[in-house]
Amino acid sequence: MKPTEQKLKAQLLMARHHKLTLNQLIALLTLYHSSIRTAELCKSLNLSPAAMTGIIDKLQALGFARRRRGRRDRRIIKVTITDQGRQLMESIQSPLGWS
Repeated sequence: MKPTEQKLKAQLLMARHHKLTLNQLIALLTLYHSSIRTAELCKSLNLSPAAMTGIIDKLQALGFARRRRGRRDRRIIKVTITDQGRQLMESIQSPLGWS
């Protein structure tokens, strides 16, 4: 098995272990590095707003992420990682070789 295949397999197993889809895990990794607007998260993961809503809903239900409306423009929604989500990412980053 090639190293990239092994890494993908490890990512899938890690996602399953924490009851997350691979897209949810990748979204959480993105949020680990910075808070981001929902629209930007859609673009970075190449997903539709409808798909992203489901991903964020699941991460929020698990306590890994939260939504925050903009103070000046309440139409803007920023997604941030929670302390619980940060702890999860820190516990799985080194086995997967992420930074």
